[in-house]
Amino acid sequence: MPSIAAPTNYDETLTKIEKLQHSDLPAAINLLKTIESEFDTMSRSQQGRFLVFKGAASIYAGQYQAAIDMLSRSEALLKDSDMLFSAYSYEATAHIALRDFNDAFNAMGKSLGLIDRIDDINLKRASYLRLASLYSAMGIIEEVATYAAKAFALASLMMLKIFVYLNYIYPSTS
Repeated sequence: MPSIAAPTNYDETLTKIEKLQHSDLPAAINLLKTIESEFDTMSRSQQGRFLVFKGAASIYAGQYQAAIDMLSRSEALLKDSDMLFSAYSYEATAHIALRDFNDAFNAMGKSLGLIDRIDDINLKRASYLRLASLYSAMGIIEEVATYAAKAFALASLMMLKIFVYLNYIYPSTS
């Protein structure tokens, strides 16, 4: 009896790719390749996520224009603020690498326009660091300090939350 392949759970696979991009990029790229041929069977949201992850992988491979093209396509497919935020931030990164500073500012503007709706401190911090990087590439040092300080403040806030949590779980006995 012929075996029938189980349908791909795209949300599960895309979540796995998202995690692997930060720990094992080659594995993430391999997973992207395994589902790329099924792109047309994905929902619009799944297609958007796929394009964000593939765009990010293209940045790591130095294929900046290809990344920009994919990330631009993802914008029309995404409704989730976190994913849009990531798409704009990656797009800004690719424009910075190409030294297209006007386009980088436009992408960062879109990203920062969503920042109040983002709960993930790491995403916010990364966005401020990208903006600091953009100003650095342009030689505008005063602004580098402004956005680096914002990123540092978010890192400090995160550390404070961890400290409070640990003190709650392991209270001092003295």
